[in-house]
Amino acid sequence: MNDEELKHIRGSLEISRKLSDAAIRKKSHTTQPGMWKFLLTNPTLMSNNWAFFVFGYNLFFFMNWLPTFLNQSYHLNVKEVGIFTILPWLLASVLLYSVGILSDRIWKATGKLRLARSYPIWISQLLGAVFLIPLLFFHSINLAAIFISLCVGFNMSANSAFYAINVDMIKERSGTALGIMDFFFAIAGLVASTLTGFIIQITGSFFGAFLLVIGLNLSSVLGVLLFHHPDRPFKIGTRTVRAEG
Repeated sequence: MNDEELKHIRGSLEISRKLSDAAIRKKSHTTQPGMWKFLLTNPTLMSNNWAFFVFGYNLFFFMNWLPTFLNQSYHLNVKEVGIFTILPWLLASVLLYSVGILSDRIWKATGKLRLARSYPIWISQLLGAVFLIPLLFFHSINLAAIFISLCVGFNMSANSAFYAINVDMIKERSGTALGIMDFFFAIAGLVASTLTGFIIQITGSFFGAFLLVIGLNLSSVLGVLLFHHPDRPFKIGTRTVRAEG
Protein backbone atom coordinates (compact mmCIF):
# COMPACT_ATOMS: atom_id res chain seq x y z
CA MET A 1 0.00 0.00 0.00
CA ASN A 2 1.48 3.38 -0.99
CA ASP A 3 1.06 6.71 0.85
CA GLU A 4 -1.75 7.89 -1.44
CA GLU A 5 -3.79 4.77 -0.70
CA LEU A 6 -3.08 5.15 3.01
CA LYS A 7 -4.16 8.80 2.90
CA HIS A 8 -7.42 7.83 1.20
CA ILE A 9 -8.15 5.18 3.84
CA ARG A 10 -7.31 7.42 6.79
CA GLY A 11 -9.01 10.50 5.37
CA SER A 12 -7.90 13.62 7.23
CA LEU A 13 -5.49 11.80 9.53
CA GLU A 14 -1.75 12.41 9.21
CA ILE A 15 0.12 9.89 7.15
CA SER A 16 2.48 7.95 9.38
CA ARG A 17 3.18 4.26 9.22
CA LYS A 18 4.41 4.40 12.81
CA LEU A 19 0.90 5.05 14.18
CA SER A 20 -0.61 2.03 15.90
CA ASP A 21 -4.24 1.01 15.44
CA ALA A 22 -5.00 2.29 18.93
CA ALA A 23 -3.39 5.67 18.17
CA ILE A 24 -5.38 5.97 14.96
CA ARG A 25 -8.64 5.22 16.77
CA LYS A 26 -7.80 7.74 19.53
CA LYS A 27 -6.96 10.45 17.01
CA SER A 28 -10.09 9.77 14.95
CA HIS A 29 -12.28 10.23 18.06
CA THR A 30 -10.65 13.48 19.15
CA THR A 31 -13.04 16.36 18.56
CA GLN A 32 -11.70 18.64 15.87
CA PRO A 33 -11.83 22.42 16.39
CA GLY A 34 -15.07 23.81 15.01
CA MET A 35 -16.78 20.41 14.75
CA TRP A 36 -19.69 21.16 17.08
CA LYS A 37 -20.26 24.53 15.47
CA PHE A 38 -20.40 22.81 12.10
CA LEU A 39 -22.80 20.11 13.28
CA LEU A 40 -25.19 22.66 14.83
CA THR A 41 -25.05 25.47 12.26
CA ASN A 42 -24.29 23.98 8.84
CA PRO A 43 -27.25 24.96 6.60
CA THR A 44 -27.43 21.59 4.85
CA LEU A 45 -27.43 19.58 8.07
CA MET A 46 -29.85 21.90 9.86
CA SER A 47 -32.33 22.00 6.96
CA ASN A 48 -32.01 18.21 6.85
CA ASN A 49 -32.77 18.07 10.58
CA TRP A 50 -35.83 20.27 10.17
CA ALA A 51 -37.06 18.17 7.25
CA PHE A 52 -36.60 15.07 9.42
CA PHE A 53 -38.60 16.76 12.18
CA VAL A 54 -41.42 17.19 9.64
CA PHE A 55 -40.96 13.57 8.53
CA GLY A 56 -41.34 12.50 12.17
CA TYR A 57 -44.34 14.77 12.70
CA ASN A 58 -46.09 13.10 9.76
CA LEU A 59 -45.19 9.63 10.99
CA PHE A 60 -46.46 10.15 14.54
CA PHE A 61 -49.48 12.13 13.37
CA PHE A 62 -50.75 9.36 11.13
CA MET A 63 -49.74 6.52 13.42
CA ASN A 64 -51.44 8.04 16.47
CA TRP A 65 -54.37 9.94 15.01
CA LEU A 66 -55.43 8.21 11.79
CA PRO A 67 -57.68 5.68 13.59
CA THR A 68 -59.37 8.52 15.51
CA PHE A 69 -59.88 10.50 12.31
CA LEU A 70 -61.45 7.54 10.53
CA ASN A 71 -63.74 6.78 13.45
CA GLN A 72 -64.77 10.39 13.98
CA SER A 73 -65.19 11.32 10.31
CA TYR A 74 -66.44 8.08 8.76
CA HIS A 75 -67.65 6.11 11.82
CA LEU A 76 -65.46 3.10 11.07
CA ASN A 77 -65.17 0.44 13.73
CA VAL A 78 -61.86 -1.02 14.94
CA LYS A 79 -61.85 -3.84 12.38
CA GLU A 80 -62.62 -1.49 9.49
CA VAL A 81 -59.94 0.96 10.67
CA GLY A 82 -57.40 -1.88 10.75
CA ILE A 83 -58.22 -2.90 7.18
CA PHE A 84 -58.19 0.72 5.99
CA THR A 85 -54.74 1.45 7.43
CA ILE A 86 -53.04 -1.45 5.67
CA LEU A 87 -52.83 0.41 2.33
CA PRO A 88 -50.98 3.58 3.49
CA TRP A 89 -48.23 1.66 5.25
CA LEU A 90 -47.98 -0.94 2.51
CA LEU A 91 -47.46 1.80 -0.05
CA ALA A 92 -44.96 3.47 2.27
CA SER A 93 -42.89 0.29 2.54
CA VAL A 94 -42.73 -0.06 -1.24
CA LEU A 95 -41.76 3.60 -1.75
CA LEU A 96 -39.17 3.48 1.05
CA TYR A 97 -37.36 0.69 -0.77
CA SER A 98 -37.79 2.21 -4.23
CA VAL A 99 -36.69 5.77 -3.39
CA GLY A 100 -33.63 4.47 -1.54
CA ILE A 101 -32.50 2.60 -4.64
CA LEU A 102 -33.37 5.55 -6.87
CA SER A 103 -31.33 7.92 -4.71
CA ASP A 104 -28.18 5.81 -5.00
CA ARG A 105 -28.66 5.34 -8.73
CA ILE A 106 -28.98 9.09 -9.24
CA TRP A 107 -25.81 9.60 -7.21
CA LYS A 108 -23.97 6.98 -9.24
CA ALA A 109 -25.19 8.43 -12.56
CA THR A 110 -24.67 12.13 -11.84
CA GLY A 111 -22.29 12.46 -8.89
CA LYS A 112 -24.64 15.18 -7.59
CA LEU A 113 -25.76 14.84 -3.99
CA ARG A 114 -28.24 17.67 -4.49
CA LEU A 115 -30.06 15.56 -7.06
CA ALA A 116 -29.61 12.25 -5.25
CA ARG A 117 -30.47 13.33 -1.69
CA SER A 118 -32.05 16.81 -1.59
CA TYR A 119 -34.52 16.32 -4.43
CA PRO A 120 -36.13 13.12 -3.08
CA ILE A 121 -36.62 14.88 0.27
CA TRP A 122 -38.36 18.02 -0.96
CA ILE A 123 -40.32 16.30 -3.73
CA SER A 124 -41.66 13.63 -1.36
CA GLN A 125 -42.74 16.19 1.23
CA LEU A 126 -44.30 18.45 -1.37
CA LEU A 127 -46.35 15.54 -2.69
CA GLY A 128 -47.26 14.63 0.88
CA ALA A 129 -48.71 18.11 1.35
CA VAL A 130 -50.50 18.14 -2.00
CA PHE A 131 -52.21 14.80 -1.41
CA LEU A 132 -53.50 15.98 1.97
CA ILE A 133 -55.33 19.00 0.53
CA PRO A 134 -58.38 17.10 -0.86
CA LEU A 135 -59.20 15.89 2.66
CA LEU A 136 -59.87 19.51 3.63
CA PHE A 137 -62.65 19.89 1.06
CA PHE A 138 -64.15 16.47 0.28
CA HIS A 139 -65.88 14.02 2.61
CA SER A 140 -65.58 10.63 0.94
CA ILE A 141 -64.21 7.41 2.38
CA ASN A 142 -62.96 6.34 -1.05
CA LEU A 143 -61.11 9.60 -1.64
CA ALA A 144 -59.77 9.45 1.91
CA ALA A 145 -58.38 5.95 1.27
CA ILE A 146 -56.62 7.09 -1.90
CA PHE A 147 -55.19 10.41 -0.72
CA ILE A 148 -54.20 9.32 2.78
CA SER A 149 -52.33 6.36 1.25
CA LEU A 150 -50.53 8.64 -1.20
CA CYS A 151 -49.80 11.20 1.50
CA VAL A 152 -48.36 8.68 3.95
CA GLY A 153 -46.51 6.77 1.23
CA PHE A 154 -44.70 9.78 -0.20
CA ASN A 155 -44.03 11.40 3.18
CA MET A 156 -42.22 8.23 4.31
CA SER A 157 -40.47 7.50 1.01
CA ALA A 158 -37.29 9.60 1.39
CA ASN A 159 -36.26 8.20 4.78
CA SER A 160 -32.97 6.80 3.48
CA ALA A 161 -31.91 10.16 2.03
CA PHE A 162 -32.14 11.84 5.45
CA TYR A 163 -29.71 9.33 6.92
CA ALA A 164 -27.41 9.17 3.91
CA ILE A 165 -26.78 12.91 3.88
CA ASN A 166 -25.16 12.74 7.33
CA VAL A 167 -22.72 10.09 6.15
CA ASP A 168 -22.11 11.97 2.90
CA MET A 169 -21.40 15.24 4.70
CA ILE A 170 -19.50 14.22 7.81
CA LYS A 171 -18.50 10.58 7.67
CA GLU A 172 -16.09 10.79 10.62
CA ARG A 173 -18.86 12.12 12.89
CA SER A 174 -21.88 10.55 11.21
CA GLY A 175 -23.03 8.95 14.46
CA THR A 176 -23.12 12.31 16.23
CA ALA A 177 -24.83 13.97 13.27
CA LEU A 178 -27.44 11.21 13.19
CA GLY A 179 -27.97 11.58 16.93
CA ILE A 180 -28.76 15.28 16.47
CA MET A 181 -31.12 14.47 13.60
CA ASP A 182 -32.89 11.80 15.65
CA PHE A 183 -33.28 14.31 18.48
CA PHE A 184 -35.41 16.40 16.09
CA PHE A 185 -37.35 13.24 15.22
CA ALA A 186 -38.03 12.46 18.88
CA ILE A 187 -39.23 16.01 19.56
CA ALA A 188 -41.57 15.66 16.57
CA GLY A 189 -43.19 12.65 18.23
CA LEU A 190 -43.91 14.64 21.37
CA VAL A 191 -45.17 17.70 19.51
CA ALA A 192 -47.32 15.81 16.99
CA SER A 193 -49.10 13.79 19.66
CA THR A 194 -49.86 16.65 22.04
CA LEU A 195 -50.43 19.51 19.60
CA THR A 196 -52.83 17.49 17.43
CA GLY A 197 -54.90 16.58 20.48
CA PHE A 198 -54.98 20.22 21.57
CA ILE A 199 -56.12 21.41 18.12
CA ILE A 200 -58.86 18.79 17.91
CA GLN A 201 -60.06 19.57 21.41
CA ILE A 202 -60.26 23.29 20.66
CA THR A 203 -61.77 23.09 17.14
CA GLY A 204 -63.66 19.80 17.28
CA SER A 205 -62.32 18.66 13.90
CA PHE A 206 -59.17 17.59 12.06
CA PHE A 207 -59.22 20.55 9.65
CA GLY A 208 -56.71 22.61 11.63
CA ALA A 209 -54.52 19.57 12.31
CA PHE A 210 -54.32 18.73 8.60
CA LEU A 211 -53.66 22.37 7.78
CA LEU A 212 -50.72 22.37 10.19
CA VAL A 213 -49.24 19.23 8.60
CA ILE A 214 -49.49 20.86 5.17
CA GLY A 215 -47.82 24.01 6.48
CA LEU A 216 -44.98 22.05 8.08
CA ASN A 217 -44.38 20.12 4.87
CA LEU A 218 -44.23 23.31 2.83
CA SER A 219 -41.80 24.88 5.32
CA SER A 220 -39.57 21.84 4.94
CA VAL A 221 -39.75 22.01 1.15
CA LEU A 222 -38.73 25.67 1.25
CA GLY A 223 -35.90 24.97 3.69
CA VAL A 224 -34.45 22.17 1.57
CA LEU A 225 -34.71 24.20 -1.64
CA LEU A 226 -32.94 27.18 -0.07
CA PHE A 227 -30.36 25.61 2.27
CA HIS A 228 -29.85 21.92 1.45
CA HIS A 229 -26.73 22.06 -0.76
CA PRO A 230 -24.53 19.06 0.07
CA ASP A 231 -22.35 19.52 -3.02
CA ARG A 232 -21.00 22.88 -1.86
CA PRO A 233 -17.67 22.99 0.02
CA PHE A 234 -17.97 23.76 3.73
CA LYS A 235 -15.69 24.70 6.61
CA ILE A 236 -14.96 22.74 9.77
CA GLY A 237 -12.80 25.03 11.84
CA THR A 238 -10.07 26.12 9.46
CA ARG A 239 -10.49 23.17 7.08
CA THR A 240 -12.45 23.48 3.85
CA VAL A 241 -13.88 20.11 2.82
CA ARG A 242 -16.47 18.64 0.48
CA ALA A 243 -19.05 15.93 0.97
CA GLU A 244 -17.74 12.56 -0.17
CA GLY A 245 -20.99 10.80 -1.11
